[in-house]
Amino acid sequence: MKSLYPLIPAALFLAPAFLFAVPSDNPVATHYAGDDGYPAWSDRIAWDNVIDMSAYTNGATEFERFENARDELHAQGGGVLYYPAGDYDFTDMPADGPEGRGLMLRSGVVLRGATPTGDRWARGDGGGEDGVLELPTRFHFGFTERAGTGVTPSGDTPRDWNFVGLIPSGYEGVADVHDIGVAWIHFAGAWIFWGFELDWDGTTTYADAGGWKSGVVHPDWADRVADGTYHWDFFAGSGFARRPVGDGAGPGRLVFGCVFEDSAPVNNAVMEARPNGNFGPDGYFTQKFGARIQVHGSEVFIANNVMPKSRRSFLYRQFVGRNPQQSNNANEWIHEEHTIVFDYNYVSGVDVNNELLNPFVPESRRTPDYSDNVYFLPGVVVQDNYVYNHGRKGFNIGGAYAVVRNNTNPRAVFGPVLPQEYGPASGQEYFMTMDGYVEVKRGGSGSISDTLSRAFDLVAGPLWVDGNTFAAARSFHANDGEGILCQDHGGTQLYSWAVTRNSGPEYMAGYNVRHYGSFWAWNQTTRWVGVVGGNTTHDVSVVGNTGADASTGSSTDPDGGLLECPSEALTPPLNVTAEIQGDAVWITYEDTTDHEIGYRIDRRIGTDGAWTAVAYRPRQSAAHPWNPPAWLDTLTPRGMDLYYRAVAINCADDDTGASAAVGPVRLPSLAGPPALPPGYEAWANALPAEARALTATPFGDGIPNLLRFALGAEAAAVSMAPHFLRVEERSGGMTLHFVRRTGFTEIHVETSSDLQNWESLPPGEDITFGTAPRDATSETVTVELDGWAAAEGRFFRLAVPLP
Repeated sequence: MKSLYPLIPAALFLAPAFLFAVPSDNPVATHYAGDDGYPAWSDRIAWDNVIDMSAYTNGATEFERFENARDELHAQGGGVLYYPAGDYDFTDMPADGPEGRGLMLRSGVVLRGATPTGDRWARGDGGGEDGVLELPTRFHFGFTERAGTGVTPSGDTPRDWNFVGLIPSGYEGVADVHDIGVAWIHFAGAWIFWGFELDWDGTTTYADAGGWKSGVVHPDWADRVADGTYHWDFFAGSGFARRPVGDGAGPGRLVFGCVFEDSAPVNNAVMEARPNGNFGPDGYFTQKFGARIQVHGSEVFIANNVMPKSRRSFLYRQFVGRNPQQSNNANEWIHEEHTIVFDYNYVSGVDVNNELLNPFVPESRRTPDYSDNVYFLPGVVVQDNYVYNHGRKGFNIGGAYAVVRNNTNPRAVFGPVLPQEYGPASGQEYFMTMDGYVEVKRGGSGSISDTLSRAFDLVAGPLWVDGNTFAAARSFHANDGEGILCQDHGGTQLYSWAVTRNSGPEYMAGYNVRHYGSFWAWNQTTRWVGVVGGNTTHDVSVVGNTGADASTGSSTDPDGGLLECPSEALTPPLNVTAEIQGDAVWITYEDTTDHEIGYRIDRRIGTDGAWTAVAYRPRQSAAHPWNPPAWLDTLTPRGMDLYYRAVAINCADDDTGASAAVGPVRLPSLAGPPALPPGYEAWANALPAEARALTATPFGDGIPNLLRFALGAEAAAVSMAPHFLRVEERSGGMTLHFVRRTGFTEIHVETSSDLQNWESLPPGEDITFGTAPRDATSETVTVELDGWAAAEGRFFRLAVPLP
């Protein structure tokens, strides 16, 4: 049972103070209240267990208050740290060096800002400007000043721990941390990092881990004991033999409605050694394998976020390993100091279950056979995000039954010509590097350096990739420029993908990978679509795409693939099933036709709702087990009748191949709205319709309706006198007075000495309660406190529990 604590009448000589109303809804469900649905798992978060951080005083700094409130919520089983509109300063947190800390979340804890009243759609689909969220809650993080060049005298970079991370409790590991998130917050100078589980033994340091980067760590970081909470732990603090343990990462990861401004994970820990030197102990660069949102786990929802173009990039001098012969022979490198750029935009955008995994998942486990493989964790949804970057990956996503839709990745072609934004000398050239040290080199017959510049780099599956847009992803002189890609290097094969209605100038294809079901339809590009490179293919269809090379489907025809629209009639799928599986719905169907280009899975809410596509699926003629005729719908609203159908589709994508509807299935509500007390509805009718909720505060005084009702006040009365708690001193103690509605006994008087820890006043030898009728509907309550003196500095408040 949750209580409302709407006011703190500070006793004796102190003036009354008020706790303002805080939101208690699920903001994701509120924002996506439509046919598309929302992740039902997000209802597991205790949205109604809220600490208002604007009134929280346990801590001398914003960071200390965060850690103390976080631990209180975690001990209660989770809840929300709510930051009302305003600016919050985290520049004094211990964010430097190997023993630093960020805003580290424990299980069940979510950071939430004020709901925007202006533009609240990152992609502008809701009528606002594309790439703009008008968020009234802002978090500010510190920067480290760096020496620049003569063009840019100085610049600054984010500090080492400028991120929202996760931290296990004593009984947990990294993979046990669950149901964490951020919502409606503008982060200035910070990013998200939630890693996966390795065999952290609590003693292994960077210097002795035997990892890929262990031998080149900065001396200041050599003694860090890796625990999986920092992004370099995986490369410097763990040897390759340390594989993911169990499921590898926890369930429940929410990043919703946030802005990440001037966000760039920085590398101060590794010196990037090469055969003929390195960039030196004072060098720095963006983390090549980092991202502004980097998340590992199942049940992941990353939606409606904005990563705007940064204007803080600057030039500086650093040692560079370059090769005038333009070859890959490291023995020919020259170690020289040159001008390069610290580019805030030269960093990946969103990474889920992908980038960090390459050294830690052996080739034998990169298939869907292994359910504990972090590549294949289920329930990943990445949608409606706006990410500006260049020279790295816009979206880097892995997962099983994952949805990547309606994202946009505006980019600029990245090269050695200095853009105006980096300083006044527009047109000046600088050395373009891959990681701050290795120069991007031209080959004699083409480019030989890969800056990993691509819009969407995807692995694992099944996946549905739909409605995304991107700009030119190329770098000059590098070997890159892919639009939507699955590649064999460092990832998985292509397992049951549907890529539909995406738009951008670069190619969309599986490159040199085996296709176990892939469906490419209605995409727009000027380059290839489908299959690039000769590999085994199963159930590939490439139809209805537009662009220079799209008509042929690929640079090499898929083996037995479908490249033209069939004209034969379709037979609807049979044996369609839909059943509840955890917080999702599992749908299966049976292929009954050879003339489909693919399948569509539709959902309808209620008997009169519109059919909405929840996924497209590849065709099933070869029936390979890694291309299952199934889907896991994780965007399932609770408490509603859900119907499903499977549709064998032709190039017109009509309903001629639709199965009969199955259902209903209904995810049970975790918590419904509280029951209204008798008489409340008639009482609240005096208020405007939008201000009648139990928790609403219609007069802006922080007193919610339920308490006003319990105290016997008139609904439309602005003044609460004489219903408020009054405190008077007397000889030998104090007397408390308040008015309550007759029979409404569930009002408690609570006391505190520090405004943080509260306890109810129970009847006893020195505490007596008395009541007397006041009028037909209310009574006066008197509480006698014998032996209580004003010098004790006690505070009192009224608390009323929600029904």
